[in-house]
Amino acid sequence: MRSAVRFGLAFSMLALVLNGCGGGNSPSAVVKATFSAANAGKYSEAEKHLAAPMLQTIQGMGSKNMWDGITKNGTLASIEILREEQRGEGASVSSRFHYKDGSTDDQTWSLKKDNGKWVIEQF
Repeated sequence: MRSAVRFGLAFSMLALVLNGCGGGNSPSAVVKATFSAANAGKYSEAEKHLAAPMLQTIQGMGSKNMWDGITKNGTLASIEILREEQRGEGASVSSRFHYKDGSTDDQTWSLKKDNGKWVIEQF
């Protein structure tokens, strides 16, 4: 009995850790993971969540400048998900970015499934 309880607790803890690290694979989780990474200056990590054409566009524009523009140089305080809509292999996520200076910015992100994972297709 004790080993079953221990296994259940260990499994639950592992699930929580993995979910916290990966952010899950919902469109909303991908948006949060992408911009949280960019806010922390982890640009290559943020770019893992982009569709290939979007990544090429961003790299052509200078990815650091683009990410710093969106996060206001790493001053993003929180990301609020306002709405998520999924249809087949496409999704849109409406979010509100809250910055440390008290300002907010509402955006809608277009995502698609790529090899079973959600990626941001368009800003």
